[in-house]
Amino acid sequence: MPDNLKTALLLNTDPMVRKGLELLLTDMHFKVISSGIAADLKSKLTNVSIKPDILIFPLLLEDEPSIYFIRSLRKHYQRKIPAIILNHDAPMHKLFMTDENIIVLPDQVKPATLRERISESIACPIN
Repeated sequence: MPDNLKTALLLNTDPMVRKGLELLLTDMHFKVISSGIAADLKSKLTNVSIKPDILIFPLLLEDEPSIYFIRSLRKHYQRKIPAIILNHDAPMHKLFMTDENIIVLPDQVKPATLRERISESIACPIN
């Protein structure tokens, strides 16, 4: 893999969904760091020196809304990393989405729509 790839951090508890998202992101020429557990993803981040270009998380993690994890990553990397939150309960997202550069999509989003929104988020062309 080339060193100039953009990096996506992916968190999803469903292994089949996670694998599908990994394939989509890899096809878009992303390096993907993924896990089904937030603590495991945090551990992986301590072992690599990366600057993520996009975050893709569910609305809720094991013990808290993902917005808190997004905020902590943004603080750590000192930048507003674009984030996409996949959510099965559309009205609930309004309670948590007060931060900028966050897109909330239904977790049943079509791959073409997801690709488009990822590309828009990081201002790169769709491949």
